Amino acid sequence: MGGTFEILPGYLKTPTSATQTLAEYLEKGPPTTLNKQAWASMNYWQNYPKFMVSLLKAYYGKAATKENDYNYALMPKIDGNYSWMYLFDDMYRGGSTRAGARSRGRRA
Repeated sequence: MGGTFEILPGYLKTPTSATQTLAEYLEKGPPTTLNKQAWASMNYWQNYPKFMVSLLKAYYGKAATKENDYNYALMPKIDGNYSWMYLFDDMYRGGSTRAGARSRGRRA
């Protein structure tokens, strides 16, 4: 079981509601240089797309194909901060809904 909400296995970023396609996710996911050029040295994260496709294939098996974007659309997408600290604090205050990092029961 993952202990945090913001990473997937392999230290891949959790998809957000702003990344609806695999291409958008892969454009925003891996670290890049300031000028968006390939690093002159070895870059472990250049394999980020391969890591994500491998994870999607592990999740969805034979149903994950290039034609259907490896079923990326089925991945849950976060829309706020779902850390354990916020969730427990929300529950303590009487609410447990996190939508866009806002919740019921939160006092100013």
